[in-house]
Amino acid sequence: MVVLVLIRNLRALAVTETYILHLAVADLLLVLGIPFWAVEEARGWSFGVVTCKIIGATYNISFYSSIYLLVCISFDRYLSIVHAVQMYKKRQPWRVYLSCAVVWLTCFLLSIPDFIYLMPIQSNGSSVKCAHNYEAEKSKTWIVTLRFFYHVTGFLGPLIVMAYCYLRIVATLRQSHSAQRRKECRAIKVIAVVVLAFLVCWTPYNVVMFAETLLRLGVLRRDCDMESRIDTSYAMTGCLGNLHCCLNPFLYAFVGVKFRRQMLEVLQEVGCVSRDFVKHCSQPSRRQSIMTVSESGETSYSGF
Repeated sequence: MVVLVLIRNLRALAVTETYILHLAVADLLLVLGIPFWAVEEARGWSFGVVTCKIIGATYNISFYSSIYLLVCISFDRYLSIVHAVQMYKKRQPWRVYLSCAVVWLTCFLLSIPDFIYLMPIQSNGSSVKCAHNYEAEKSKTWIVTLRFFYHVTGFLGPLIVMAYCYLRIVATLRQSHSAQRRKECRAIKVIAVVVLAFLVCWTPYNVVMFAETLLRLGVLRRDCDMESRIDTSYAMTGCLGNLHCCLNPFLYAFVGVKFRRQMLEVLQEVGCVSRDFVKHCSQPSRRQSIMTVSESGETSYSGF
């Protein structure tokens, strides 16, 4: 629904909406790989080497791009609200497209080890898995290095940037006119939900991954019980992390007044709702924008 609504208004997309469109595509790419992983869990990997590399790399590309696009959204709002600076003018839409292209290219480069080392492997008589097959003497070094790189670039770095941007935005909103205090509180709640969703979904997975890395380094005592608990925790926290891509449309689109109006217009066109219903829901209300920082309403804060 997010993709359909945004493509329908492609020529009039604001900066944040362009990022949301790319974010939705990234989330869809991530979801497309789930059936393959489900079959792997049920009866082992049976799709060949090429598919293993493509599906594994696509998963990581979509994963990283989702996180980096969230950072782009956060930084754009930070500039628009805290500094009242607009990086992307209507007359220069190529800048936002260039930013998205840089994100996708960066994520592709980060997935190069997947294209090289991912392949179907079988170990200890278990079923075939699509996994990284490093050289035996370099396996530990590769895994630990990539794990710490992931912790920094895929979690800690983006989290620090988003937290800083939103804290500054909250501070700026709190300094606005007292008559808008109630509206500010609504916006602050949405901001809190955005950061909280990222934390809740990805912190457990990163904690488990860090514990497994310490296990490989010998910092934690290695035994069958510990490894079994980490394997179980991997599966559970991985599901929680993937849930974040399902929450993105609600956090960045469905809570927005503008998007809801556009979605109702699409539903009206296919005959699901009446014109009167759309007109009633589109009337100005308390949920209108707190502040608009552009000549065309590009950054309406409560209208995510």
